[in-house]
Amino acid sequence: MSRRRRRRRTAGQRRAIVERLGREPGVRPEDVLISVVETGAENWSFGNGEAQLAK
Repeated sequence: MSRRRRRRRTAGQRRAIVERLGREPGVRPEDVLISVVETGAENWSFGNGEAQLAK
């Protein structure tokens, strides 16, 4: 996926999260902080201390 496409997708996801939090439980948009950090597969572990996606 291209960077530009990821940015648009991420921007849409942020907007959707803020809208949903505004509806339920009623969080004000200015009170929502979202940090998107991309990491490689070798940095993920789903148990047993193994990086399953890096294999």
